Amino acid sequence: RRVRGELREDVRALIARPFGNEAIGCRVSVNTRDDSFACGTVKSYDPVRNAYLVRYDEPQRGQEELWELEAQVDRAAYNATSASKNRIRFLDLACGPGEIDSPLFPEPRASGETLLRFPSWREELRHTATLTPSRLHQRLAHHSDEVLYLAFSPCGTLLATCSRDQTTVIYRLDDSSRAEKIHTLQHLSAAEHAQWWPDPLISILAIS
Repeated sequence: RRVRGELREDVRALIARPFGNEAIGCRVSVNTRDDSFACGTVKSYDPVRNAYLVRYDEPQRGQEELWELEAQVDRAAYNATSASKNRIRFLDLACGPGEIDSPLFPEPRASGETLLRFPSWREELRHTATLTPSRLHQRLAHHSDEVLYLAFSPCGTLLATCSRDQTTVIYRLDDSSRAEKIHTLQHLSAAEHAQWWPDPLISILAIS
């Protein structure tokens, strides 16, 4: 059972926003070179450059229509959020809580040649974002150095954590997913990998 909080606004917007040809006809606000925003409508899309042809409400750089790249290419975006990495913001986008499935934009279908678990990239992103734990459930503090690897048993009731402190700690998880330490294995060097043997008793753990 996963413990998670509300999705950030920029993540909800990323899931709900249109991509590619789906964006044609949408109202947008584009971050210009002087760091201001200009509004317009998407008229076309170039998949080779990942660029949108925007017809502006007011001429920009002396032209009514300009091809605009979505990514920030002329400034550092170190450790930026998903929203700040993009120059184009969609104005007619419903992205509040519970509005991710807005009928304004249909789901794009993924190619049959992909390895997606779901029929579209948007559904894949929605699944990943909504099921990623985002609230602290329990802090495990039984290692004195960096944890290099962890492995859940096939039954989901045991957890092994390998650390640079030359130990592997075994935990048992209860029905509420709370972990209780039941054993500590001491090694001659740092353990970097652990694998539970898939036997019915879940009694064998290989560590390297």
